[in-house]
Amino acid sequence: MLRRLITMSTPSRSSLGKYGEDFACRYLQNMGYKILTRNFRCHRYGEIDLIVEKSGCISFIEVKTRASSRFGRPIEAVTPAKQRKIHRCAEYYLQCRGLLEQPPVWHGFAGAEYIRQQLGIEDEDIINAVRYHTVARAGMSRLEQIIYLADLTSSERDYPDVERMRRLSDRSLREGMREALVFAVSNQAQRHAPLCLDTCKAYNEYLR
Repeated sequence: MLRRLITMSTPSRSSLGKYGEDFACRYLQNMGYKILTRNFRCHRYGEIDLIVEKSGCISFIEVKTRASSRFGRPIEAVTPAKQRKIHRCAEYYLQCRGLLEQPPVWHGFAGAEYIRQQLGIEDEDIINAVRYHTVARAGMSRLEQIIYLADLTSSERDYPDVERMRRLSDRSLREGMREALVFAVSNQAQRHAPLCLDTCKAYNEYLR
């Protein structure tokens, strides 16, 4: 977190923010950091002001600039809720670039942002169905469950027990989800592959 009190004559909010970000960029570059991107946006979780790298370590920077201390210190604006949004936005950045140690599932997250930003779809149920169609999550809606199972049991799938999963899914969404998540977790474990955290949470919810 970079904090600096800037004295400017009645600056606009946007110009003050840009001034602070420019100052932070110069400071970080002088400290040996490489600026990877500025103002990285994830529609669902907001924006990360600066993403920088040094010695193979990527850092996500939130810049807060104030013209006075009248409304409190800059650091006070970075609430726990804001920190959680930055964390999720950082995860999205890493997934999009294949840098997160998870299964190759980032196309679901990227696809969700694509249909929102490029196709103008605003229905959160549809967006979440795309976002989690390969990994699942806790608290899935009916549509999300249907899309997840449809992807896992589509006609071209021929892995062992897929027919059983199709029958269970036809009979009951919950039974189908239970079987699907057992399969997903077991399959990753057998291949000694990393398991997405959202999949773990879904597994715990459906099998408790």
